[in-house]
This record gives sequence, C-alpha cells and structure tokens, in this order.
Amino acid sequence: MRRLRGLLLVLPLLAGACRGEPTAFTAVDRVAPTGDSVHLTYYLGEDRAPAWRGGDTLYYGSGGYDPFPASQGALMALPRQGGAARLVLPELQQATVFLATPLPTPSGDRVAYVALDALYAFSCTGDSAINLRNLRKVTGLFRPPLTGGRLSVRPVVGASAPGSDPRVLLDFTSVQVAPGLPIPGVDPNLTHYLIHEYPFQLDYAAGGALPFRPSWSPDGRRLAYSDGLRAMTWTPGDAAGVALAGSQFAVSAAWSPAGDRIAVSRAIVQDSVTTDLLWFKGVDRYCVERRISYNVTDKRIVLLRLDGGAALDLGEGEEPAWSPDGTAIYARRASSNQIWRIPVAGGAATAVAGTVAGHDPAVSPDGQWLAFARQVTPSNHDLWLVRLSH
Repeated sequence: MRRLRGLLLVLPLLAGACRGEPTAFTAVDRVAPTGDSVHLTYYLGEDRAPAWRGGDTLYYGSGGYDPFPASQGALMALPRQGGAARLVLPELQQATVFLATPLPTPSGDRVAYVALDALYAFSCTGDSAINLRNLRKVTGLFRPPLTGGRLSVRPVVGASAPGSDPRVLLDFTSVQVAPGLPIPGVDPNLTHYLIHEYPFQLDYAAGGALPFRPSWSPDGRRLAYSDGLRAMTWTPGDAAGVALAGSQFAVSAAWSPAGDRIAVSRAIVQDSVTTDLLWFKGVDRYCVERRISYNVTDKRIVLLRLDGGAALDLGEGEEPAWSPDGTAIYARRASSNQIWRIPVAGGAATAVAGTVAGHDPAVSPDGQWLAFARQVTPSNHDLWLVRLSH
C-alpha cells in the first residue's frame, strides 16, 4: 500500500447518469459507464475489499486522502448510487494506523476491521549475500512484508474507547530470529534468521491480496478469517480463534448464507526448498538466513464443513464470495484474470462479464450486483460494480 493522497470525488449516479471522466485522472482501463457496469472510485492508491451494508452502501479499505487524514489504510463508505465517500469509524482514523477490510454485521450495527502492524523493516541486510550450497552471489531476495495485526469489532455508534474493542491477534510472522538454528560451516555467534516465504506473503507483495479478510456468520455472532496459514473462526470476546480442520494454507474465508460451511481459497503446496544464505558487510560476515520457499501448484476454492464433514473442492479460484441464496461462489481465477460464477451443486462455471482484472468480489444482498476491486496498476485498485445476470 502506498501513502498517496488524491481528491474527494463526487461519483456518478448509478443508473442513467451522464458524466465525463474526472479531469485530474488519466483514463486507464475504463469501460463506458453504462447502467450495468460502473466505475465507482478513482483514488490513485488502493481501494480494496468492498463489503455491502444493506443494498445501498459499500464499505471498503482505502488509503487516506484529502480531506481525510493521511494513512496507509482507512475505512470508507460509499453510496451505491453515487455521492461522496465518508469515513467509517472516524474516531479510529490516524496517520499511523493501517486499517483494512471493514465488514458490517448483517444487521449493520457493528463493524469488523483489521488494524495492521507496521510492515517489515528487515534486519538481516548487508552489502552482499551468497548461497552456502554453491557459494554463488544472490540478489533480488524476497522480503515477507506482513508482520501481524488485530481483528477487532466495534459498534457503528455509541462505542466506548477504541482500546476496549474485542480483538483477536493476527500473527503473520514469517521472519524469526533463531539463535539455535544449526547451519553447517557458519559461526554460531552470528545472528541467525529463519524466513518462510509463505504463499500469502508473496500474494500480498505482488498485488495487495488481503488473506485475513473476515466474514460474519449469518447470525452476526462469529467471524471467519485467516492468519495466512489456516482458516479460523472467532467469537468476539474470546481470547483466540479456533482453527478449521483441513484449512492448511487457506485464506479469504467466507461464511455461507446457511451458516454450515466456510469457503476458502487454499494454496496447493507440492513441496518446499530450503536455502542457506550468508550475508557480508564488506569482507566481514554479518548474519545468516535459512529461507524456506514453497512450490504452489494451484489455488482452489474449497468448502469446509463446520460439522467436520468432507470438504468440497470447487476447482480453481481465489477470494471467494457467496451468492445470497448459497447456490454459487464468485471467485477470481488467475488463469483468465477475471471473476467467475461457480455453481456449488456442480455444473459449468461461467465468467462474469466486465470483471477482467477483478479481485475481492462481493455480491449485494439482493443478488443483483457484484462489487469488486479492479487492478489498474500494481499499486492501484479501483472499485467497480457490474449487474449480474443468471
């Protein structure tokens, strides 16, 4: 996410509106604003994770921009049919706080959100590094960015002090100081690091994918989410979440309308590779890393049963969202770079028109509209709406 500041825009009416493109922005990847496909936001940073509050308002995460406080991530609300964006939970918005994924309860009285800790400031650095297996110099090393955060719940109005919100900790730590790590031929007095290049860290670094995006149970009592390595459920007020069986490397948890299943995007990991690296400052040995990378062969939409029954694999997909009647999953498929409708009971999946480069789908409560984030550049997503036809 980037600290970019833009302009507060007045958006077009959804149906039958006539407007020109905002003059402050360059037209990039924009379809004609017809009644069935609408470009909602034009912020030059990241507008991600849309979620419906009723059928007329979208909550989403964005960078702070004028006249709002500057921040890496702010919680926003936007009318479906146009108008000015506003802050959700404005008392939380600070320049130093990275907020993401605002999600209202089905009744709209509370909001779940994630406050992220600072991204990694990497410690094991130097002038050069070599692979201890072949003694070759190594460049372009991946730095896992996500460290951790807190999934919290807060009333929309009448809340107490922010520090009292029910919360559960998210630990995304992929970099650990490991003083007892045995690496042959290396001075044990050097600082040793163990680094896991987990799939969710790579996805976040590549395109801003949010593995922890939460989902309310239909009764609004529990949340499903991911810590990047597994899917969890949490009852606000409890000290910790409960891991779901069969959810290894599962992210983007989405609770079914019936409440009996949770859809996840599960990375299929074939194997892992371990690499030991020695860092130098000048000619002096500085520190040592053991890196573990994972060979991901596929990403699948999997339905996990809360009663412990057999999981159902729906095929390729990421970032699942349920249709309100529970008959279909909407998910991004990387192979075609767009969003697809996948029937839960079987049958052919179909691409959703107008969703090329789409991410983070969310279906309106009446099933008529699909909100999603569209990637314009690697560091820029805007929000769009398309009308659904079945």
